[in-house]
Amino acid sequence: MRQPSLFLMSKNELQPFISGIKQGWSIGSYIGETLTVSEIEISNWSQNIQNIQCSTQAFYKSVERNVIICNIPGIRISRKLYKEGGFFSSRREYLCVSRGPYVFKISSGLFGTGFFVSWWFNREISFWQRLLYCFPFIGPVLKNNMKSKTWYQEDTHKMFQGMIHTCVLNAIESITSTQGFKGFSEGAAKPIMKEFYRP
Repeated sequence: MRQPSLFLMSKNELQPFISGIKQGWSIGSYIGETLTVSEIEISNWSQNIQNIQCSTQAFYKSVERNVIICNIPGIRISRKLYKEGGFFSSRREYLCVSRGPYVFKISSGLFGTGFFVSWWFNREISFWQRLLYCFPFIGPVLKNNMKSKTWYQEDTHKMFQGMIHTCVLNAIESITSTQGFKGFSEGAAKPIMKEFYRP
């Protein structure tokens, strides 16, 4: 018996085909997104300090000096360029401070009459980890286990975040002390934690 053409099928007859396409698209989108997400954002912080002038390079060097003085074990300091927007957009240099899979990406620059500073604290995910996350049943379990850490891991993770944040605040204080800046309030100095990493 000749199968009816898709163009001649009723809406009810087409529903199984449409559902199959949607399901396949959803799975494909999930796999594509999982493979391309190389980092998970843990926390971030940003402030625009009005009526303050400073060069990005001077600020980065001040942060680097503070980090080196802290003598944190296992850290790596580097500079990396990231796109400001799309494929053809300009690149912005970030100061990166890494320890194991955790990395701080610190940015600064002039914005209007002020000087802005921001950082993003992320956890890097290797390609093989991302590949495992694509598997049904196993992937979601492994993803959830990312949040599970020993007390020691949790302590060192929080200490690393706190120390680098303090290094950034100290660098801001050193370059703004002669320009009238009185420092941040307690609320303004507090990082924003992402829901996934909130206790």
